[in-house]
Amino acid sequence: MFRDLGDLNQLYSLPLNTLTVVSSSTVPPRRTSISSYGSSSLSGESSVDTYEDEFDIMLSKLPLLEDNGEMIPEQTNHSSFPSMESLKVLVPSRNDGSGTCCTKRSRKYQTGQWNDRYQELLIFQRQHGHLFVPHSYPSNQKLAQWVKRQRYQYKLKQNGQHSTLSIEREELLSSAGFIWDSHAASWQEQFQMLEHFFVAHGHCNVPTRYQGSTALNVWCKHQRKQYKLFQSGLCCTLTQKRVDCLNSIGFNWCPRKNHQSMYRS
Repeated sequence: MFRDLGDLNQLYSLPLNTLTVVSSSTVPPRRTSISSYGSSSLSGESSVDTYEDEFDIMLSKLPLLEDNGEMIPEQTNHSSFPSMESLKVLVPSRNDGSGTCCTKRSRKYQTGQWNDRYQELLIFQRQHGHLFVPHSYPSNQKLAQWVKRQRYQYKLKQNGQHSTLSIEREELLSSAGFIWDSHAASWQEQFQMLEHFFVAHGHCNVPTRYQGSTALNVWCKHQRKQYKLFQSGLCCTLTQKRVDCLNSIGFNWCPRKNHQSMYRS
């Protein structure tokens, strides 16, 4: 409307009646004709004053809906809709044994990925002597996530739900000594860390913060609590096999008693 401050100053210098004429001329004309929408016969009017009215006219041209949300057949042309037979061509089939919905090429790729992770698991077993891949394994984080996913798929399969773990894959992992129970795998992982601590320090008295974390120290305290329940014959997570494993590396079940006895002597 105003190109610069000079035009604005000229506007302020004009009389009031002239200002009204100038301001009205600067406003763009309102859109009055909607002949392009073919609405001249709507309510006997041939024009609208607001864009809201145009929206109502356009909305009236949409197919009417019944209370249940279905279109009224008399006002809807279904001939332009694609048939269900033509849509079936776009839907991929589920013929693969793993239960995934994908093409042959993607199934082959996924099978190759699974076999690669399985070979990496066997390499981990040869290097460490077990299959307890830690949840956070910096050397191969993909392998750690893959191991966790296999246990999850196994749990789905045991519950009768859809799972990508086939019988062949389950047999391969079981024959290698894979532990399906996530709780047992977590216990074994912590025990492996305690073994490393024993080799490095010659005892199992893990300090409160070991390697910047309290996880191993808390785990050791939990084993001592479970051992008291185990001795009382109460329900606990500690089995005789786990007790034997801890005793094999000289685990201290009562560190406070031993410390007091050493102090008295």
